[in-house]
Amino acid sequence: RMALGLTCHDAPHVPPLSEKHRLAADGVFQLFDLVGVTELFDEFILLLSDIVGLPQPSYRAQLVEKIWFTKAAAASREQQKRWSSRTCASLVSFPPLGMLLLVERKLNFSRHEADRAHRHMECSTFGCVIGNRQVSSSNRIPYDGKACRAVTVSQVLERLCGRVDIDEKVYLAVRARFVQVLQERISAKDLKGRLKALRK
Repeated sequence: RMALGLTCHDAPHVPPLSEKHRLAADGVFQLFDLVGVTELFDEFILLLSDIVGLPQPSYRAQLVEKIWFTKAAAASREQQKRWSSRTCASLVSFPPLGMLLLVERKLNFSRHEADRAHRHMECSTFGCVIGNRQVSSSNRIPYDGKACRAVTVSQVLERLCGRVDIDEKVYLAVRARFVQVLQERISAKDLKGRLKALRK
């Protein structure tokens, strides 16, 4: 959802999605046999395996830390699935504690890296505002540690959500259609068992 908000990779100079993008997303379902969302990747793998005839699918995550496989990490991923089904407005009004901690951890890491490298950037991923200007790698405003440290998690969430009007509609529509297909093809009982087997 943060990526949809175009908050990374020179976000201030990349326009948000438009109505044309929303209409184009509808066409994707006519072109592909299966369309999913990242937050429900495991469920996507199961549906895809059924389409191509794989009886016992499995996969191994690459380029991830060992912490990814801990019970705490698994619980965090399940929480993120629930967060991503909510609207940005509800997340800003009633943010889950786990989400606040996640954003704070990423923001602190960005600050640390920016301060260490003395780069021209927008606090790496999440960004700062100095005066009325967004700090980014392209407008060449030097990194300002004091200004970046003053940015709060709540401000980050509000900034993210301020750019995802169409993005959010596209995402939620695609997610709803995927969940409908999932429920039609795999029962809740079978889904639980198959997900457990997939993640072994």
